[in-house]
Amino acid sequence: MGYNDPQFLNTRLRLSSAFQDTPNGNVQDLELEQPFYSFTTRSAYGAAVNHSNALQKVFQGGNQISQYDQEHLNLNPYFGRWVGNNDPLNAIRVTLSYRYSEDVFQAQTHTPRHAPGAKALSGPIVNTSFTESDFIKDTFVDKAGRVEDINLGHQANAGVGYIARKFGATENSIPFSANEAVGFGEAARGSVCCRWGLPVGTRSTPKDKPAGDSSTPFTSSMPITTVMSTSVSR
Repeated sequence: MGYNDPQFLNTRLRLSSAFQDTPNGNVQDLELEQPFYSFTTRSAYGAAVNHSNALQKVFQGGNQISQYDQEHLNLNPYFGRWVGNNDPLNAIRVTLSYRYSEDVFQAQTHTPRHAPGAKALSGPIVNTSFTESDFIKDTFVDKAGRVEDINLGHQANAGVGYIARKFGATENSIPFSANEAVGFGEAARGSVCCRWGLPVGTRSTPKDKPAGDSSTPFTSSMPITTVMSTSVSR
């Protein structure tokens, strides 16, 4: 069950919550924020808390070989601000957030193998976005029978973070991401939107790094590839 209110207490705040109990665990999600609710909104802020407990089962060759309990906790407060000039058709926004994410694994009494070690991410993240205003009205895009505003203007995002053991993380890393989207077309004929992006990568310092080794190896949580997509509406 859950409760969502897009105008919490008759304000611009948005409240969303969800609570679930399943045979294998439970989930609690709570988020309260004032987003950039319009193109000219000057600031945004909010916080999200996610917590879950789940039973994880490990299979090999179609047979279960192990199982353990996993507890997940995620905290993410943020504050964003419009920066740059007062051009109403081009918005530049900078968002500063702090992410703390932790996964703790607990072996059960009859677990034949050891559970994985605890993992944690903790550190600040800075994101910059640019949005150009070029809206058209279209129907049957995301929801049937509804007229929707589609932005064909240029949109770009770039973000970087600093995850460190001194903040409570299990390793040092620098996550980053970038993506861009642009649309073109006419309202009467349809529209085309093209996007590309770079998945998150990290530069990390392993715990077992040899003494005296000042190098910083590059690793990635995903292959460093360019992602491109095109969507067409008529």
